[in-house]
Parts: sequence; C-alpha cells; structure tokens
Amino acid sequence: MWRAIRASMSIPGIFVPVVEDGDVLVDGGIMDNFPVAIMQQLAESNRIIGVDVVPYRERLRYYDFDTCISGWRVLFNKLNPFSKKLKTPSLVEILMRTLEVNGSKASREQAYLTDLLIQPDTRSYGLQAYDQWEPLAKCGYDASIEKLLDWKSRQII
Repeated sequence: MWRAIRASMSIPGIFVPVVEDGDVLVDGGIMDNFPVAIMQQLAESNRIIGVDVVPYRERLRYYDFDTCISGWRVLFNKLNPFSKKLKTPSLVEILMRTLEVNGSKASREQAYLTDLLIQPDTRSYGLQAYDQWEPLAKCGYDASIEKLLDWKSRQII
C-alpha cells in the first residue's frame, strides 16, 4: 500500500517517480485528475457519478518582473541581506500551478460525461491536509448526501 501512496505523490520535477515492473509511476493527476472518460469505458453501469474535490482556485500573484528576470539579479537579491526581497515564483510553485490549471481544465471538459457531479467546497483545505481527514470527509458527505438522494429519487429503474 505504501508504494501506491508514494507513487500517487510522485510529481515530475518535485518528487522522484516510483519504478515498478519497468513502469514509471507518477501522480494520477499528471495524466488525468478526473478520469470520467476512462470510467465510462470501464464501468459496467451506464451511470457515472463524478466527484471533483479540487475546484479551480483563482490565485492572483504579483511578482517583481515582467517578461524576463536575470538569474544573477535573483541570486544577488537572495544573498544581500539589505535588499528588498524580490517576489518571484519558485520552480515548484510554477510546476504545481501548471498541474492544477491543466487538471482543472481537463475536469471541466469531462464533467459533462457525468450523470451526477458532486463538488465539495475544499477551498479552505490545503493540498496536503492529511491530518484534517475528518472535516474533509464531513465536507464530502455534506456535499453529496442531498444531491445523491435527489438524483436517486429521479432515477427510473
């Protein structure tokens, strides 16, 4: 189990991937964070319930550069304790945001394939809020129960 969990956290450029039986395993969100189309192909049911737990978050940031910035300027700024700190994104921030935006786009494109789409409001939780599993589970339950009961009551058997 630990290998599967570790592989699910493997983000190229951030965490080393897991190699198993010749396959390079990375976070599923890299390839498809909301695999509704795959489930539609694999499911033995013609009903698909999608749960999107990573809603798009608008994140405006203001940085101290326009179209380019000198690496020497950034290095000098970091080494000089008297200079005003430059606001520049880290490589990890850039990679994570790219994955988030791409995943959000893919999720929106596949949402129409669901018969029921549930989107719990998880904006107040961080991406690594593992210790907050109880309130997260309640958040998912609260977002789901009424929608599921309503959806079930409208189904024709």
